[in-house]
Amino acid sequence: MFTPHRAENRTSKPCSPEHGTGLVFFFAIIFALISAFLRLAPHAPNFAPVGALALWSGFYLPKRVGVIFPLVAMLASDAFIGFYDVRIMLAVYASFALMAFLGRLAREKHASARYAPLVAVLGSTVFYLATNFAVWANASLYPQTAEGLLLCYTL
Repeated sequence: MFTPHRAENRTSKPCSPEHGTGLVFFFAIIFALISAFLRLAPHAPNFAPVGALALWSGFYLPKRVGVIFPLVAMLASDAFIGFYDVRIMLAVYASFALMAFLGRLAREKHASARYAPLVAVLGSTVFYLATNFAVWANASLYPQTAEGLLLCYTL
């Protein structure tokens, strides 16, 4: 039985029976649907909850499953929005997979809430650096020079 004062509950795995695995999967499906829908709804540019879904899924879901939910949310919404350069898509999807891995890493290191901001900032930074580099390297929007790369990161 789960009681908040038992010491062993503080170190239990997030997807353990005490937390209800079925409930975790239910929330994962709901969060993935919300993430996909919010990418379709009008929103500020580059502001959608897929990164949060990736971190959450990596932390709460089993290893191989954690990466699936954000990628399926991306695929579903990209099917409606439209697909783009496969090299850039690969960077975007790989960045979200890496965010799920960071969530998994935080879980395996028994990270507490104090690490959540660090993991979130690290995941967002890696996403920004990787995807902007992919745009610079694979699209004709910026000159293929150091100045073009700097421009890509600053605009």
